[in-house]
Amino acid sequence: MVIEDEGHIYKLDNQTTIGNTCTLTFYKDSETHNNGHLGTSNQEVLRALIDRVKYLDNEDPNPLNKEIIRNLRETLILHEIKHLEDMVKTNHPVEKIKPYVDGHLIKPLD
Repeated sequence: MVIEDEGHIYKLDNQTTIGNTCTLTFYKDSETHNNGHLGTSNQEVLRALIDRVKYLDNEDPNPLNKEIIRNLRETLILHEIKHLEDMVKTNHPVEKIKPYVDGHLIKPLD
């Protein structure tokens, strides 16, 4: 791994060709950084990792995959909890967020 822009742009080793890389770019807010740019979020990468582990488990089942998925899901939820806590710290009127019919902010999947 090579860090091109700390916290935002990473060159990741390509597993099949030594010396080649794939770029992982995270969003950088142009209002708080001079050189902002588009990119993804931690949450989206976690969703991709969850899907990837599910795919690999279908090809070659391993009991540890269930634990990996559970931990990735927990990490995804922790990111969302942090976001909600930040909203409260900045006095965002979270009470005005329209809840789903069960009263929660997040609707469970069917």
